[in-house]
Amino acid sequence: MIWRPLRTGLLTVLVVAAQSVASEPSRERWQHVDEIFKAAGIGAGSIVADVGAGDGFLTLRIAPIVGQTGHVFAVDIADIKLQRLKERAEEAHFGNIEIVKGEEGDPRLPARQLDAVIILNSYHEMPRFKEILLHLREPLKPGGRLLIAEPGPLPAEQTRAEQIARHHIGSKFVADEMAQAGFVILEQRERFAQIPEANWYSLVVGQRPSSDEEWAVEMKRRVVASLHLRSGAEAADVGCGDGFYTLPMALAVGPAGKVLAVDIDESSPSKLKQHLTEGGVRNVELVHGAEDDPRLPPARLDVVLVANAYHEMQAHEAMLRGIRAGLKPGGLLVLMESLSEARQTLTRAAQVKRHELSPETARNELQEAGFEIVELNDPFIQRAADQEGKSRWWLLVARKPSGQ
Repeated sequence: MIWRPLRTGLLTVLVVAAQSVASEPSRERWQHVDEIFKAAGIGAGSIVADVGAGDGFLTLRIAPIVGQTGHVFAVDIADIKLQRLKERAEEAHFGNIEIVKGEEGDPRLPARQLDAVIILNSYHEMPRFKEILLHLREPLKPGGRLLIAEPGPLPAEQTRAEQIARHHIGSKFVADEMAQAGFVILEQRERFAQIPEANWYSLVVGQRPSSDEEWAVEMKRRVVASLHLRSGAEAADVGCGDGFYTLPMALAVGPAGKVLAVDIDESSPSKLKQHLTEGGVRNVELVHGAEDDPRLPPARLDVVLVANAYHEMQAHEAMLRGIRAGLKPGGLLVLMESLSEARQTLTRAAQVKRHELSPETARNELQEAGFEIVELNDPFIQRAADQEGKSRWWLLVARKPSGQ
């Protein structure tokens, strides 16, 4: 299965293809193809894309599963592979297979038609994987699934580059990259199928959310996970609003921990208080902050979250000083904001007017306030534009220096 231009002789390609076809019955068994189809949720009538289809190992097994009422898009960028796949499909008399010549950054699939997309042993070959993932989300119907199965790394292969150089990739990289592209991770298995007398294939299954509510739930899960909250930790949600992130943070720190819910809007605490009472949550303290002071206790907090609120802080320098003072040495500040590509080059004032902010601006301001930058995830989540035109969210993690 090829996703890079072939750079070898025709005879070599034909010999390898013949060997590959001869080994397919054995591969079908150890690859657990039936489990792949089950995990992808495909059956009679399904519309499926096999991306990186090669000469058709998986395509020719999907076709009879989906039947004449279903359809298979077989996508690759190598002409010689697609020609061989076309010949095999005709020999097998499958009329439900459509050959698609893809591009390195775009599989060229129709929008919102697919029940599932499967990438088998090809994702590690895709240098423009971020573009591919974004282009795979839109062809899926809401609730459609993306399944990626890849040879796992050897113990010495730690970085993504080291793994790719050996034609491997770990499930953590795959799952993280799928999540960044806006998929909800349904399943992740590091050891899914073992190559005979060799290493294992991993399997990751993601789903395109079927509604804005599901997008919100997934964003909440990912943001709270990025805080790495432990039982007994003390944290603050600054700009908490009605507690969208406060409540799962309180659950994460447990009864032994505490979350300070900070907002300057007097109406927000009343709504949050109602949610806390209804949920029986007792480890949240409401704090009425000021425009230039979050009013946090000194050097007490492990983590401070500011989600979709930093751009609203007119006195952001003073707020950063207050947050830094409230963190323990080594404590983390996590910012999340959105920014549309079209507004990337606008001034800070112009971005803020549209309730957005660039990660570069935030990073510079945090560094000026004495924070150490730990990590920038951009995009942290990317999806089709919502009602406000927002499609890309970034997440920045910074640390209060340990000696302060």
